[in-house]
Amino acid sequence: MIAQQARDAAPHEVCGLIGGIDGQATEVVPVPNVADDPVHHFVMDEQILAKTLLRFHRAGLELVAVYHSHPQSGAIPSSSDIAESHYPEAAYLIVSLKERQPFFKAWQIANATIKHVDVYIGDSAPNIDLYHDLTRAQKIAIMIAGIMAFIVLIVWSIDLLPPAPSIPSP
Repeated sequence: MIAQQARDAAPHEVCGLIGGIDGQATEVVPVPNVADDPVHHFVMDEQILAKTLLRFHRAGLELVAVYHSHPQSGAIPSSSDIAESHYPEAAYLIVSLKERQPFFKAWQIANATIKHVDVYIGDSAPNIDLYHDLTRAQKIAIMIAGIMAFIVLIVWSIDLLPPAPSIPSP
């Protein structure tokens, strides 16, 4: 939805709000960009912004993210994006149209400090714990195999060293 909105409005930037619960988005609301220069900046329509935030609050939703597009540049916050960030608890999702495929990146912006935020599309974040399904014995076996491989590597490295030169006797 956001990518299509950005494509349809290019070369103008688009913007909107994402509401949800516990950091998971449940609603995307486009907000008109009323900037004087919408090709290079975004300014959300204040009335729709206020109504949407009030509706989120009444529905028990939090502001998960503020989104906007960069039709001609990367998905990195510009100096004006940083200066105009007013919601430190929300992520700032930027969709770049610089390449053929839209590219999304999210940022936490608070007190002029920028930090990359991971964003997952789907019902939940992917499980990145590769070892969560392993038994204790399997985890120990992996650790022992790693230690043994390290020892073999050391022994092999020592074996490959050339012999030390002989020291002449006086």
